[in-house]
Amino acid sequence: MMISRRAEIFFGAVGLVTLITAAAAQPNRALPTPSLQTRGEYGLIAIAQSSYAPDTDPTVAASLAASGLQERLRGEVLARVKKLKGYNFAPATQDVAPTMLEVRIERIVLAKDSLMDDAPALVLRARARLVQPAYGRSIYDQKIEFRSPKRTMPEWRAYDAAAVRADLDEGLKELAQKAADDIFLVYAGPQQP
Repeated sequence: MMISRRAEIFFGAVGLVTLITAAAAQPNRALPTPSLQTRGEYGLIAIAQSSYAPDTDPTVAASLAASGLQERLRGEVLARVKKLKGYNFAPATQDVAPTMLEVRIERIVLAKDSLMDDAPALVLRARARLVQPAYGRSIYDQKIEFRSPKRTMPEWRAYDAAAVRADLDEGLKELAQKAADDIFLVYAGPQQP
């Protein structure tokens, strides 16, 4: 009798964890992916300025000083999205609109694949969000990442960290393109009856 009670409690807990895990793995229905069918609901879209200070690897921090990363990323995003048809983007100087697009770099690191790896890659991790503050609604919220080719530490430091700056420029462009594509150029696919 005691063993069956313990087994009942154990299998009940396992079942509960399985249900919670399965529910958590489902796509979030509260954050729909934007599609070309819903773009009229956005209204005027402003690209938000960000003064967020990214978590920066100390080995690359000196190379990034005074580079204005967030503003550069904002400019790259604006250059890509302002050409899109069907959307109404606010001028670059305007920060308030019914829909706000925020893309910001959150982390910059030299990341190795393993402890034995002696050639790290420059990794930029960013977050892209499309929100409508007046409605308290988040339309899109996703993490995006850029990973450069691997280089040894002497290669990263060579020529006053020229490789860091070059990969940083490439990373900003790639992150901006990913954000623009993921948020504004998603095809919704055929609708289920």
